[in-house]
Amino acid sequence: NNAAIGKDKILIEQRNFRTVKFWKSSSQFTASTWVFGDYIVMCMSRERPHYLIEIYDKVLAHNMRELFKGIWDMIPEQP
Repeated sequence: NNAAIGKDKILIEQRNFRTVKFWKSSSQFTASTWVFGDYIVMCMSRERPHYLIEIYDKVLAHNMRELFKGIWDMIPEQP
């Protein structure tokens, strides 16, 4: 149906705004960490027990964001 097609098109267009870089030194990471706003979320789902931790801390979120920005700047752009 047209509504579903329109929704898929929006999702594809939104994905084009993201840049993905692969950090060669990251082969040992086994969990995901996201920082958004004043929240930090850590998720582990590769093995049991699965867990998700959400932390609300403005200062810690800021510090994690700065750390990730520094790492991001060190990773070269892929052609």
